[in-house]
Amino acid sequence: MNPATSSHDTDPVSGIPAPPGKEHAVPVRPRPPISDRAVLIPLAIVLAFVVLTALLFDGLLLPLGQPGTHPPPTPIGTALEFGGVSAGNCTVPLAEAAICVVVGDLLYDVSVAASTLTYGSFRLEVELSGGAVFNNTGDAEFSIVKGGFMTARTDVGLGGGLVMSAGWAQFASGTSVSSNLTTACSIFIDVGQSWTQTPSSLTLTAIGQAGYTGTVSVTLTR
Repeated sequence: MNPATSSHDTDPVSGIPAPPGKEHAVPVRPRPPISDRAVLIPLAIVLAFVVLTALLFDGLLLPLGQPGTHPPPTPIGTALEFGGVSAGNCTVPLAEAAICVVVGDLLYDVSVAASTLTYGSFRLEVELSGGAVFNNTGDAEFSIVKGGFMTARTDVGLGGGLVMSAGWAQFASGTSVSSNLTTACSIFIDVGQSWTQTPSSLTLTAIGQAGYTGTVSVTLTR
């Protein structure tokens, strides 16, 4: 006789093992709920990164310590005052010192009465009484002299108009665009021609640049 088969672990109809009962089931660990903070904090970090990146590429984000807006240009008339004017001739020693170009040329010496400028804060031109630029017939020169020595100069070719189209072209050793224009300085102008060829009424005008705007002038008397 065959031994009896237990029906405890089989389906009596199909013979397929029955699923385990509750007492044999593996417990399922419940998933912890996701808190709002866990979602919002990463989202806020991503949004802040996007905004800061946009500001940086748009040029709106400035390094620390810098103002949010650039200060307006300063009128040059508040930073420079010309002093006395004297007229003379270009001499051999002055030409050798690169303070003027041609011996015998009319040479103006303009003192600086007050200044908070640097050499790079202005450029110069000489004008006729009507405001037009004076047209020199020979080689001319602007120079800054301090303590009897040339510290900066710009040469102007004949017929080019007595005007500095840019800043100072040459500097003495130890001098640069950031050097201070002080009351120890004088501005020399070789007009590029003799006394008799030059109109008696001329004006020296300083034009602001590099943070300065406007002009300030002095009459070149002789």
